[in-house]
Amino acid sequence: MSKKHLGVWKAWLVVFSFCGVGVPPALGAETTTSVSRVVHSLYDKAHAFEKQGQYEAAISVWDDLIHRFGDTQNPTIQRSVAVALFDKGDDLDTLNHDEAAISVYDDLIHRFGVSQNPTIQRAVAVALYNKGGVLDQNLQRYEAAISVYDDLIHRFGASQNLTIQQQVAMALASKAVDLGHLQRNEAVISVCDDLIHRFGASQNPTIQQQVANALYNKAVALRLLHRYKASISVCGDIFHRFATSKNPMLRQAVASALNNENTILSQISGSVQSVAGSPQNGQLVHSQSLSPQNLPRYEGSVGTW
Repeated sequence: MSKKHLGVWKAWLVVFSFCGVGVPPALGAETTTSVSRVVHSLYDKAHAFEKQGQYEAAISVWDDLIHRFGDTQNPTIQRSVAVALFDKGDDLDTLNHDEAAISVYDDLIHRFGVSQNPTIQRAVAVALYNKGGVLDQNLQRYEAAISVYDDLIHRFGASQNLTIQQQVAMALASKAVDLGHLQRNEAVISVCDDLIHRFGASQNPTIQQQVANALYNKAVALRLLHRYKASISVCGDIFHRFATSKNPMLRQAVASALNNENTILSQISGSVQSVAGSPQNGQLVHSQSLSPQNLPRYEGSVGTW
């Protein structure tokens, strides 16, 4: 997850990680307070390093926090450990240490994957999404990424938490892109239909952008299968849903849909027409290219089949 996009989500998560939930019997109030002060201090130190671009130093601080408190049974401190693991994985990802980032995300998921704590569940969901992003965007390991996205969808597909719903929507969109890389166009259509069915009525801007992605990607898959009438019909659905939107990313989806129609016409008539700035030919828009400012892992990438 890019630092530009992650900052708001990190700050929000840290606030929740320090919210009191009562003092467990094993720890007195004085001990809990002193531990919380140490954790706060380590967080401040790590985030200061991150703001300066000193990610190796930040990772060292996260390691200190995890080493000191990783075995705690205190729910409040457990949340802090989960967030520290998430931040460490993100810092490693920023440094392009892909395998190390995956290992840390796996550690977080292994430790806290069955937690019912809402803050930890959010951290696990985003860690799964980021792991999938490292696998497909960085390492081009599309089958492995699909497996991770399936895990995220299986774990959290029924969640009513908005942050987690956004991760599920982006996981479905990313899965469709990876299937496109593997030239499994019928599967692309099926996954896009699943996303549209689950989230088509959502008014959340983040999720709307994933719906727009799914519609466009479905249209491209249909065109690649030479099902031109169906592809144009899906483009019409994009126009109907988003033509009057003021959201620039949704307007881009409309432009891309128009370009898809023009590509179909060019294949029929032999003349090439395109809309400037919209994906061309067999290009498929990745979920991260239509991501909001506080959640997505990547900035402005366009995946091609």
